[in-house]
Amino acid sequence: MSTISLGTVDNGTTIDAVVGDVIVVRLAENPTTGYRWSLESVEGSLLETKDDRFVLDSGPQTGSGGTRRFQFRAAAAGTTPIHLKHWREWAGEDSVTERYAVGIEAVAGLRA
Repeated sequence: MSTISLGTVDNGTTIDAVVGDVIVVRLAENPTTGYRWSLESVEGSLLETKDDRFVLDSGPQTGSGGTRRFQFRAAAAGTTPIHLKHWREWAGEDSVTERYAVGIEAVAGLRA
């Protein structure tokens, strides 16, 4: 089992994984603006969502930004995208400022 770390530069790519691997997506976020990254869609039978949390980058200063961290585990072999969106949930789809998508191709067995 390996941990695969993804970020902004991986948007629009496809990543190879092995069943059991942990996939961590980290994206910059400042929730004091009202905008946050949210999971839009993922195939739950292939990728198990393990964690979704905000991590403050520095000390607890008012208005400080940080990183939204999503953690998934490749639960079964197959291909599935992870879709995330940066938005104000209460304001609806018109508030989406950015989307993030990465494909995951998971295979059973050992890493080559």
